[in-house]
Amino acid sequence: MSSNQAASAFGTLPAELAQLALSLRAPALSVALQIDLAATGLSVSSLPADVAGMHKAGLAGPFLLQLVGLWDITETDESRRDRAGDATLVSDSANRTLKLHLTDGLQNVYAMEYKRIAELSTGTAAGTKLLVHNVTVRRGMLLLTPACIIVLGGSGAIGGPSPDAPSSASTGARA
Repeated sequence: MSSNQAASAFGTLPAELAQLALSLRAPALSVALQIDLAATGLSVSSLPADVAGMHKAGLAGPFLLQLVGLWDITETDESRRDRAGDATLVSDSANRTLKLHLTDGLQNVYAMEYKRIAELSTGTAAGTKLLVHNVTVRRGMLLLTPACIIVLGGSGAIGGPSPDAPSSASTGARA
């Protein structure tokens, strides 16, 4: 595929990054999308040190990140409890804002959907791989827009829920 075709396939992404995304979707690498990044034994984080401490910064990337958990921070705790245990119910209101717990295998980072990303929903599985580039960081939080993320797919056995994710047993809404 030419770089022009790759760029058009991925919208506003630079041609080189679109080409990288296409190569990551190649059949030979589909196995890599099924691996838990935390279990790979990598000793070097792809993210810069202390992303959680950054403010008013930009990260060029690209960074391969794995989804540990996500939740809609506009959803009430009551509606989360009502959906608990029924995986077929997916809440995706027009006004949703997703908060994501991500990892590169070593470092954990949180991200927020700054502009709606159609490929993500409250039903997106833990272990899904994301390719992030040219992302803004505010108070340690990655601000995600459709222009800075490619949802690659995949899965991977993730050990436990996100530590910040609201539980169905909590009594107050948390974000």
